[in-house]
Amino acid sequence: MTCDNSQDQEIQALNRRIREFTTPLVALHQLLNLIQQSSDPKDLGKWITPIKTNNRRLLESMGNVLFCSSGENLIPIPMTSINLEKLIEDICSELIPDAKSKSLNLILDIRTSTDKDKWVSGNYKYLNQAIRNLIDNAIKFTQAGTVTITFSVSTNGERIITISDTGCGIKAEIQNQIFDRYRPHLSSGGLGLYVARAIAQQHGGSINLLESSKEGSTFEFKLPSSKV
Repeated sequence: MTCDNSQDQEIQALNRRIREFTTPLVALHQLLNLIQQSSDPKDLGKWITPIKTNNRRLLESMGNVLFCSSGENLIPIPMTSINLEKLIEDICSELIPDAKSKSLNLILDIRTSTDKDKWVSGNYKYLNQAIRNLIDNAIKFTQAGTVTITFSVSTNGERIITISDTGCGIKAEIQNQIFDRYRPHLSSGGLGLYVARAIAQQHGGSINLLESSKEGSTFEFKLPSSKV
């Protein structure tokens, strides 16, 4: 029975992965058809953002799957000195068009006081992936209002990134499952949160859901005091 349940979970997870790839691919196909059918060059401008959004989400989904399937979450990763403040700013700049396409306000609140506060010892590729997953999720599941990213430093030197949204929230009965790799009872089958937490743990940090209600959700990403 245990083996059967495990196999069922694998199949369900695979089906969700396929749907996660299929959704942006279908959207891209439809957008390309519209471009092909249009005779007005001005129409191209309004389709550029959704094309880039769906292409980026497809690439991110592939990156999350590769992270899990290749065992990257189980191996040591090289660390360098990273300007975390600039990394967050760059990610937000790239995601602003996604937010604007849904009429959302994307707010970045930087609360560092010294240049040293901006820096952290980490892996650029993976921190980029984790933070992007969190912010992209907030935009994806918020239909109106605001997504706010706050970067601060605690009294003991921890780097803290909070991502708050005004979305529909996460039901209380499934909140303890959202970071699981296999989530048979959830409609969302993405690996984004699982990968983000694995990356945080690789860096000696953590990701937690601080609160969630019908007014929105807040996630907290903590990294240990910088050694650089």
